[in-house]
Amino acid sequence: MSTTLNPKLACCLKHQLTWVLLAIFYNLVSLWSISNHGKSLSPTDPFIGILVFLLFLPVLVLGLKGNVKAYLVLSLLFWVMIAFGGVLQHVVNVFSPQGLNGYLSVSALVVGVVINTYGVGVSIISNVISFRLLYPVWE
Repeated sequence: MSTTLNPKLACCLKHQLTWVLLAIFYNLVSLWSISNHGKSLSPTDPFIGILVFLLFLPVLVLGLKGNVKAYLVLSLLFWVMIAFGGVLQHVVNVFSPQGLNGYLSVSALVVGVVINTYGVGVSIISNVISFRLLYPVWE
């Protein structure tokens, strides 16, 4: 069942697309860094990072096409995975014995965490909007 696309949800989906593009760009820069410096920006395999974010694009298309229920479920799963792997794991890495050794620089760490924090935040907002569209309990 499709739901008409809400303007607030459309705005959030555009922000999520921005997040995906930033994350892919970060991983492309990481690949460039490996070829030029022999070290990636972060411990995350940039090929896996690119693949994961490319796999999220069809989820955004579901949302843009108005299939809010499928978008809500898949987006929820995705941002929870990114919150743990793309934000919390980086914070844990800093406090591990390896510390910043897995990162090209402190800036590389901060930029990666900021990109994914932005994306998780926008995803939470769009999931709340989606939920309210599907289940207008609080209206």
